Amino acid sequence: MTKTDIRPVKLPPEKAAAAAHALTQVRSYLAAHQDLADITVTVKDGEREPLALPREAVELLAGMLAHLRAGRAVSIVPSDAELTTQQAADMLNVSRAHS
Repeated sequence: MTKTDIRPVKLPPEKAAAAAHALTQVRSYLAAHQDLADITVTVKDGEREPLALPREAVELLAGMLAHLRAGRAVSIVPSDAELTTQQAADMLNVSRAHS
């Protein structure tokens, strides 16, 4: 069995506004460019080389930002991941005996 790292990420409260702003921008861009299969982004304070991302990855990013903005912790788990009973219980916020 391959070990799956499911540690959740939770933003500190002072970063919620930044997540909300980014979410607004991402959703707006996706709505305005519904025909694009790839989305090109540029890092503002880094090297200016554009990065092409699949639309699905950007849609996933929007979903993560929405949860983070709401104060929820987020984990990404591959659909074919095998979890231990303890990992499954942790994801569901229940005791291992309950899962």
